[in-house]
Parts: sequence; C-alpha cells; structure tokens
Amino acid sequence: MKCILFVDDEQRVLDGLRRMLYPLRNAYETHYVTGGQEALALLDRQHFDIIVSDVRMPEMSGVELLHEVRRRWPQMCRIVLSGQVDREEVLRCVGPIHQYLAKPCDAGTLKAMLARVSALDRILGNPQMVRMVAQIETLPSLPSLHEELLAQLRTPDVSADLIGATIARDVGMSAKVLQLVNSAFFGLRRRVSSPAAAVKLIGLETVRSLVVSMQVFSRFPEAALAGFSYEVVMQHAVAVGTRAKQIAGFEKADAKFLDDTFIAGLLHDVGKLVFASRIPGPFRAVLQQARDQQRPPVEVEAQTLGASHAEVGGYLLGLWGFAFPVVDAVAFHHNPAASSDSFSPLTAVYAAVQMLAQEGDQDAGFDASYLERCGVAGHLARWREICQQQPAPELIHA
Repeated sequence: MKCILFVDDEQRVLDGLRRMLYPLRNAYETHYVTGGQEALALLDRQHFDIIVSDVRMPEMSGVELLHEVRRRWPQMCRIVLSGQVDREEVLRCVGPIHQYLAKPCDAGTLKAMLARVSALDRILGNPQMVRMVAQIETLPSLPSLHEELLAQLRTPDVSADLIGATIARDVGMSAKVLQLVNSAFFGLRRRVSSPAAAVKLIGLETVRSLVVSMQVFSRFPEAALAGFSYEVVMQHAVAVGTRAKQIAGFEKADAKFLDDTFIAGLLHDVGKLVFASRIPGPFRAVLQQARDQQRPPVEVEAQTLGASHAEVGGYLLGLWGFAFPVVDAVAFHHNPAASSDSFSPLTAVYAAVQMLAQEGDQDAGFDASYLERCGVAGHLARWREICQQQPAPELIHA
C-alpha cells in the first residue's frame, strides 16, 4: 500500500481530496496537512512514497517544501497540485517536482496519475537506484550543443525554429522540454512529441528563463568515459526514433501511436546518460567488463549495478509524467516479452534497436515468439526494407 501525503493550506481542498480518494482507501494510505512545517514533522515520523503539495502557502511555500523533501527524502515522488499561478512561479518548481497537476483536478486525472506512479515499482525495484533516479532534475546535455543554445538565446532576434532544432539534437534537453510542455500547467489537449513543437508552444521567453536564469539544462561532464560517447548515443537515439516510427507507420498506427513511438525511440537510452553522469566510475567498469567478456552491456549493468539503463530510463520518464506507452517502450526495449503481447510502441522500438544492432539482413537476435504473439512475425523483411529506403537523419555534426 502506497503512503501519500497531501499538503494544502485550504482545509476544503484537503476535504475534497479525502472524499475523492475514499473509494481507494484499500489501495492508498493517505494523510492530509495544512502547511509545510506540519508536513516535515510528519515526514520525520513516518515513511511516505508520494507527496502532493500546493505551491502558494503561508510561512513555507510548496516550492520550499519540495526542495527540502528532495534533500531529505530524495526517493519520494514529488507532485504539485496548484491553482492559478504565474509562469515564473511554476518554472521555479521545475527542479524539485516530478509532475504538475492543475486545480481543479478531477478524480479521474488524480487517480490515473497516482496509479501510474505506483506502477513504477514494476519497472525498477532497486532502492538505491530509485533514490538516485528520483533526485534527478535534468539530464546532461552535450557541451557543444549546450554552448550553442546559450549563444542562440543571447541573440535578440533568434527564432523559435532555430532553438527548437538545436534542442531536438540533444537527448537531455529534449526530455526536459517535453516533460514541461506536456505537464498539466500548459493544459494542452494533445501530448507533444516533437521538441521543436514544444519550444513553439512554451515560447522563447520560457526557454530562455529555463536555460539562462534557472539553468535547468546541465552540461555533460567534460571528463570522457572510456568506451562511451554522448554523440554516438544521440546518433543512435535519432536513428531508433526514426526507424521505429517508420515501422509503426507501416503497421498503420494512428497519430498518437506514431508520436509515442518516435519519442520513445529518441529517449530509449536516457538511462545511459543517468549512469554516465551520476555513477561514472561504476559505469566505466561495466563498459570495460562488457568489452572484456564480449557480453551485452545491458546484462552487465543488471548484474553489477542492480538495474539496467532501460529500467532506469523508464523509471525516470515515468516519474516525469511521460505517457505510459513511452515509459513501457523505454523500460523494456531489450526485453519486450516481459511487458506485453500486442503490437505497441515498445514493439517498434525493440525492432528498430535490433535491426540497428545487426549486420546484413539476418533476423538473429529477435525474439521470434514475442513477434509471433504480437502478430507481426512475418513483417521483419518489409520493416527492414522500409528503413533502408528512408535512412534516419544525422543531427549531430562534428
């Protein structure tokens, strides 16, 4: 049973939440307090998995509270549930919060979010890894692109198209922008999967504030890891995203399916960025061991670190509120049979990863029984043909 703490200075809001979640009393243990200090005192005495806080509160704001929660209990999922606040106030929440809900929040939306967060245990069960991932505020960016973006944003007449194109060339920046634009704060009816479109929607001033003032984007450590290249990760990410979307298009998937497939492909290796930036020493040892033993790095990661980059990446995107099909595809792109038996964005991303890992047109390495259960076992040759006809663009240039 998950323990959830709700914090709001208005008792009527807390009473409404209590009534809303009463039918789920056997699934969640819920507590309700009216201020930050009371919340911290309760957190000192009892374990909680999720905290949901208002932003504007007397004495201690929600932002201050969640910063303190992140420092003292980093493994907790931190959610803002707030009414009308200005954009700058929301952007100050970007660091310490994982997700944002807007007031008034209907029961279905709140219950769905809590269910998604609670289900993340299925993806990552290692407590040490959960603690590390839940502390992450942003993913590191390629230093050259980070500097390029800063220079562009200092140009008075820079266009949203140029900024969007620069962000789209970087996995870390793309993930953070998509997390923000798809939050409830912007109230969009349709999820946005393109980093370039996201920049247009949130506006240049918001991007400038995030990058220059609040420094939401961070640079990848200058010290290179032997056997690890950010540029190679990005090139591979673009190739997987493009090919996975082509495969989904051949299967006549709808627009939402295509969008989820592309962004899942683009972000499928974000866990590698987490390892490389957060635990560079152990990750370096994993890469060396994989080379020495000629084993897939994902196997050595799971054995040595207690979790693979796929699980870590899926968990992070789940915390950040990405759509479930995206989270599922990232978390299980090396082992799709552990998740589903129907064609999904996961299937397309898995196929794209496998095809890029192979030489020639051999089908070795594919889980034939999984593809059979998905009803697409006979489609590999056609998928490969389509991907070869439409090569993925190269977005990183030396």
